[in-house]
Amino acid sequence: MYITVKSQSCVCPGVPEGAITCAPCDAGYYSEGYAVNCTACDAGYYSGNAAYLCNECPAGTYNAARGQGVCASCSGETYSRAKSTTCELCVKQ
Repeated sequence: MYITVKSQSCVCPGVPEGAITCAPCDAGYYSEGYAVNCTACDAGYYSGNAAYLCNECPAGTYNAARGQGVCASCSGETYSRAKSTTCELCVKQ
């Protein structure tokens, strides 16, 4: 995925004038340091639109795939730690 031309009024910082115009990355992707390419967030992380970084999925949620805009909640008797890619079954003692 690339930042694409959408507006002639938004020149990307760090890119020669007239070379490209800015458009935000989609949810699940980020652009670090005004990079031209958008990069997918790793599994266990997420981002909203126009993100400069990815956020950790909080405890109790997970994200199994790259490039996701939200984390899914663990259900029933499962749990997860922050940055999880799966939920684990709670062990009854």
